[in-house]
Amino acid sequence: MHPDKQTSTVNIARDLSFIDTPFDGELHTNLELPERRPHGSLHQQDARKRKNNGEGGIRTPGTGITPEQRFSKPPHSTTLPPLQMTTFRCARRFGNSQILAKWRARDSNPRTLTGQRFSKPSHSTTLPALLGADASLGVRSLGAKAPTPGRLPLGGSVSLTGMETTLRSPLIARIWRGHLVESEHRGSWCIVSRNSVVHSGGDQTRPQFLRSAAKPFQAIAALRRIEERGFQLTQPEVAIMAASHSGQDLHVSILRNLLARAGISERELQCGTHPPYHGATARELLRKGESPTVLHHNCSGKHTAMLLSAKLSGEDLASYLDPSHPVQRRNRACLAEFAGCAVDEVGVEVDGCSAPTFTLTLPHAARAFGSLVDGSRQESALTSLRTAVAAEPIAYCGEGKSCTKFICATGGGVFPKAGAEGFYGVGIASAGLGVAIKVEDGSSRPVEPWIASILLRHLEDLTEEGRDSLRSMTKVDVANARGAVVGRLEIVA
Repeated sequence: MHPDKQTSTVNIARDLSFIDTPFDGELHTNLELPERRPHGSLHQQDARKRKNNGEGGIRTPGTGITPEQRFSKPPHSTTLPPLQMTTFRCARRFGNSQILAKWRARDSNPRTLTGQRFSKPSHSTTLPALLGADASLGVRSLGAKAPTPGRLPLGGSVSLTGMETTLRSPLIARIWRGHLVESEHRGSWCIVSRNSVVHSGGDQTRPQFLRSAAKPFQAIAALRRIEERGFQLTQPEVAIMAASHSGQDLHVSILRNLLARAGISERELQCGTHPPYHGATARELLRKGESPTVLHHNCSGKHTAMLLSAKLSGEDLASYLDPSHPVQRRNRACLAEFAGCAVDEVGVEVDGCSAPTFTLTLPHAARAFGSLVDGSRQESALTSLRTAVAAEPIAYCGEGKSCTKFICATGGGVFPKAGAEGFYGVGIASAGLGVAIKVEDGSSRPVEPWIASILLRHLEDLTEEGRDSLRSMTKVDVANARGAVVGRLEIVA
């Protein structure tokens, strides 16, 4: 290394926010930060000359820090100048014009940090100083309240001149290959009893997408209006309204008959199409040279319920997916009611089937699923849905699907619902619990064994057959192309 340079090691937790690379764990990057050491008589003479001319000594651009201040700290210090230089070099390397612009702005407009809780110098960017700094530095909480000075908010992040550090989510599962861990799944979860959290892990303040896990609440909103209008439904028809079904012949037949009775055309459904999730059905369609229809879409039951609700209410069918449509307003209000929160706390975005999808924090989502199995709630629409799901698990989901397996293993003692991107919710009736989990990387791989382990922990009235079925779901082998077992999945949360 050149004698005019020294190296400082800065451990930066989490990611560099200006690099467009997804990240789901904790990163400790050792960065070598070359810095010119102020030494030699010429340098000292130059400093004295500047000071005598009233320039206040040599200062790092944009910081107002003299060399004496800058090098009065130990070599591992994360003072602002090294971090700024790191950002500048990384921005130059990755071509991020936004970071470069911020750097140049600081050169012309130095900033002084305020509101620091600890007696650190104003140029320090060590963690305590950052956590007490003002909002201009980028301290950000994912909850509604501002973070307490000196404390890092759960799931929050701290921005360091274009860099971000974020708390690491807890480990949910490990994937072993032989004797080594090959990969990991992290995420957050919450288990509630009535209104109390009994166990949780990870970020409890960040809104999470329920995706298809919102379907039971959307179905209840539709069933309330359908029952008010006196339209009669069979149990399979009720169950499929809350389903993410597999597109089996059974599902297509149920929906086709329901639409015919309601006088609604299949063309009215705006969910789109995809091949059946059920492998044998998809292969049979291919063999016959037939294309999947809208009724093979896993969300077609939900869309049928929305259309039926709108038609019986005399509402417009063409715009039933608009978030401002009465159908969607009823759906959102129903979810908020079961979650025990205000309607405006339920976020709204667009789902894969084009219908509005909702967000909730995990405690609210878990409470919503606990409300599904709350025995004190005896309204007709909820009772009809509970009974139908327990009696018709194939119509509710499909052969071999996780929801079907959980319902069968517990004799209808749970109300489970999977959502896309690693979200899952379940209500456990006998224990009076609501459970919600979100896998951070969006994988569904650890969800079924994790839920099965939770059910084994909290269900005391299982049959031996049901207990064996759940135990088998917690054991996931990793097999190669020849069928040889080469690893396993281990649940650790």
